[in-house]
Amino acid sequence: MITTQCAGGIVLYDDQVLVIHQNKNSWSLPKGHCDPGETMETTARREIEEESGVFAMDLVSELGTYARHKLGLDGGDDESELKEITMFLFLARSPLLGSVESKSRPIWMPKDAVGDLLSHPKDRVFYRSQLARVNEHSTPAVWQVTTTVNSIEAARAIADTLVSQKLAACVQIMGPVESRYIWDGVPEVAQEWQVVAKCRRDGYAAVEAAILQGHSYAVPQITAVEVSAGLGGYLRWVGMVTPYR
Repeated sequence: MITTQCAGGIVLYDDQVLVIHQNKNSWSLPKGHCDPGETMETTARREIEEESGVFAMDLVSELGTYARHKLGLDGGDDESELKEITMFLFLARSPLLGSVESKSRPIWMPKDAVGDLLSHPKDRVFYRSQLARVNEHSTPAVWQVTTTVNSIEAARAIADTLVSQKLAACVQIMGPVESRYIWDGVPEVAQEWQVVAKCRRDGYAAVEAAILQGHSYAVPQITAVEVSAGLGGYLRWVGMVTPYR
């Protein structure tokens, strides 16, 4: 049996983790063998880029080292090789995936799903042992979605739908407000109520559909802006209340 030094990473973007589907039959975190003269961090970055195309990352910390045998073609341990694997936590600057090795298919997965997905039992144990640190640095992308309606009753109905279906973590109603606009070439003035919902970026399509279903306007205002910064605890709460879609 040979012992090899390997390195890789838990790569986080918002609250999703990068996983690699290899050879159509296994799931793993990106990692691989160290080349002569490489540091563990250099190996981890190189392997992540080769397997996923992700190269712009910020290092959070080294997570530690664990040992396991190579995964065999039958899904069991191949005892001809023992891997000593050093892992790092990285934050990706972009979710874009690039050109990769032909045997690798990179995918962003919800962080809470990764522990059950990984093929090797020791990979699963290691990932679960690090989930608290992943959660600490996980911040979902939150959008603020705004619409306007012609009555307080309509505003409350949309707000109740979004909250009860867990499409939005919080909905605020403001008004009445005076809206001035041009419709069919004619200046108009209307009294409206503004509905502002906080949702996950990946939940926007469902929020838009729910608003349209309950809206009386032919072409309602529905706009969304990304929350570029905010209290981490609040943003994580939004992500926790509104499930990944």
